[in-house]
Amino acid sequence: MKKWINKRNVSIFIIIFLFILFIYFIIPISIPLILALIIALALNPLVNKLTHKINSRKWSVAIIYSLMITITGFVIYLFSTKLIDQIVLFIKDLPNKINILITIIEQYDDKMKAVLPDEMAVTINKELQNFVATLRDSITHYFSVQNITEVVSSLPGFIISLVVFLVALFLFMLEIPNIHNFIKKHLYPSTALTP
Repeated sequence: MKKWINKRNVSIFIIIFLFILFIYFIIPISIPLILALIIALALNPLVNKLTHKINSRKWSVAIIYSLMITITGFVIYLFSTKLIDQIVLFIKDLPNKINILITIIEQYDDKMKAVLPDEMAVTINKELQNFVATLRDSITHYFSVQNITEVVSSLPGFIISLVVFLVALFLFMLEIPNIHNFIKKHLYPSTALTP
């Protein structure tokens, strides 16, 4: 037992424990920042081209940022309105669809009794009725008050993450040349990034 408890093993355990804590607590919070950095890097060539035309990185970042926010907002608006319309239509038609399904099952029940042995027809009928009941129950569970309140209660966290993402994206887009120069300054000449 004593051979396992030494300074090296304890320090390795502490480092692994701190790394696990870092992964568990810090990474989920920093996802908007990482995503903002990736998108800022992807938009950087477009910002550079616009900077050469209007000779101001701040204005070119503001233009690209505003254009991106406008297009994204418009797409989200179109998607969300279409999604809400489809959900409302689905919920309105759901009882009719289930009733039609029950009617069809009852029609085939009579036909099955004429063709199949009674025990087999009864078993098939029970399984179909169980299927319809399970389908109805799962749909009502999906649209239950608890699920809807969970979605609504997650909105504030989503809005905060969205604001962090938007602010970080704007700042990263402004500071990418400085970040590039900082990284280049700390590399050896043989491994330096070439623009």
